[in-house]
Amino acid sequence: MTMQQCETMIDALQNAGINVDVYAEEFCNQIALPPSERFFGELVDILEDKIREENLIAVDTLEQMKWQRYEEFDMQEEVKHSKAKLLVQWLEGYGNAQPRVVSLSQMLDSDEWGLDIDFLYMLHEMTAGQIHDYHDPSGVIRFQKAPTLKRA
Repeated sequence: MTMQQCETMIDALQNAGINVDVYAEEFCNQIALPPSERFFGELVDILEDKIREENLIAVDTLEQMKWQRYEEFDMQEEVKHSKAKLLVQWLEGYGNAQPRVVSLSQMLDSDEWGLDIDFLYMLHEMTAGQIHDYHDPSGVIRFQKAPTLKRA
């Protein structure tokens, strides 16, 4: 969500006739980093200040966006430290892709998956054995949460 917030705020500034080259460059620098190293927080704060200064978006809207960012960060931290693993099966549209077991933290840290934090958190919250089929333009991917082994 923070990435989308940055894009939205940069667009709002640009549409108001404000030069956004510096902000866009910083945004692109963040995008170039691996997902685990990205930190949009400082850029979002700068953009919020500029938007507030220009009176482009209502303060309530900015505050709501800020709360969404905090919630996203909390979800991301929980998923990052999760030990949960999923059996991933490509059911349709992916050729002969072999099933594999992947941890949620690997999915979060890899550009390969491209899943948003809300979806990853939903997978995190599933119970062992629960299945979720994900439909995208390429086909269908099945995620099944593996049971976690508890040490005695």
